[in-house]
Amino acid sequence: MVRTVEKMFRRYGTRMCLQTRVGSEEFCGFLHFITSRSWQNSKRDVTPLGETPGGHYVVLMPVDVQATPGDEVEQCGKSFILRRLEFMYYRDKALYQWGLCVEKGGE
Repeated sequence: MVRTVEKMFRRYGTRMCLQTRVGSEEFCGFLHFITSRSWQNSKRDVTPLGETPGGHYVVLMPVDVQATPGDEVEQCGKSFILRRLEFMYYRDKALYQWGLCVEKGGE
């Protein structure tokens, strides 16, 4: 199962770049726009700058990407701020990680 998921990222994923405080890292992943307002409103996040929406995009990344909330994901010239991050498991092995993002400079 782990090899199948890794192969899926390599074969079908889009090239992205993760910008952290330490440096940058390229990886293949998936970024998808979310349109459900009720779901977003249930996932609100409050930062020192005020309240932000729960997330307008979902990003799927391989397990080995060293991401943390607050990092930026760049794809096709656009930047997205990672707000939440969780690992998805099969039995006791992490398969991939998913996160909620908002577009940098967006609402």
